[in-house]
Amino acid sequence: MEDDLRRMNRRYFFFGSMALSALGAGAVGCGSASDASTGWFAWGERGTGGGGTFRAPRAIAAFNEEVYVADRSGRVQVFDYDGVHQRTWMIPRYDKGTPTDIGFDAQGRVILPDTHYSRVLAYTTEGDPVDQWGEYGTGVNQFIYPTGVAWDSQGLQYYSEYGVDAERIHVFDARNQFVRQWGELGNGPGQLNRAMAILIDADDTVFVVDTGNSRIQRFDTQGRWLGFIGDQGPDRLRYPYDAALGPDGTLFVCDYGGHTIRQYSKTGEHLRDYGQPGRGPGRFNCPRGVTVSADGWLFVADTENNRIHRRMLDA
Repeated sequence: MEDDLRRMNRRYFFFGSMALSALGAGAVGCGSASDASTGWFAWGERGTGGGGTFRAPRAIAAFNEEVYVADRSGRVQVFDYDGVHQRTWMIPRYDKGTPTDIGFDAQGRVILPDTHYSRVLAYTTEGDPVDQWGEYGTGVNQFIYPTGVAWDSQGLQYYSEYGVDAERIHVFDARNQFVRQWGELGNGPGQLNRAMAILIDADDTVFVVDTGNSRIQRFDTQGRWLGFIGDQGPDRLRYPYDAALGPDGTLFVCDYGGHTIRQYSKTGEHLRDYGQPGRGPGRFNCPRGVTVSADGWLFVADTENNRIHRRMLDA
């Protein structure tokens, strides 16, 4: 499914590029660019050299007025809100694939579900490795492909995971000891198909980005199913890859197939969209990552355009 979408999207941008240019949405030059009429600012270009070059950025998180980005080159890059590069570090291995999420635990450590190596990596915010745990398998303390991480109000850590016999949510305590799990392959309520991200709000509602089923699912912390978001109607999601919570508790979903960010209430009411298909500031090509800072800045990892976008959320 993902490969089919990628081929479809590449055809769209090849044949649509002339029309987009005519609408003022053509390719932006190297470095940064902004659109004053919409409030969008973007930075980055394709490459694996200096800071601000990207190879398909996908994991993104805002923390302490900095933005952390992981891409397929095996780098974690850190920027200020204006896109000024601060520092970079490499993960141990990346030939099989790279992390799809970035989290921060109660100690302020950077937590990376190292998806294709079936483990979790922990770093200081300066990039110094401090911990590593997990191994390949389907046991309670093992992973196939861990994708996302979130924490509840009690400090328990939750990981979304997919793979053979591992379509599930894994819950661990602060010492990385297994607590519980739930989930199975399928398309019914509570069933999962390639869960790619997880987040938990202030009320301990658990949101799971159920990518293969093109929807968001809501659970309580015990795994009891509460409902769907974005699963039907004209505002139906198309292969969402990530989601983030805004300061007001609303949900911002990175809609890969729709080339946009969709905002929902926590119960699933569609509120508005941010961005649209294209190549300029605020225009996306298969975005895979989204984050919202505590002070209300929206950041998007625009994967196939190899850029990061930023704008302040509307009041």
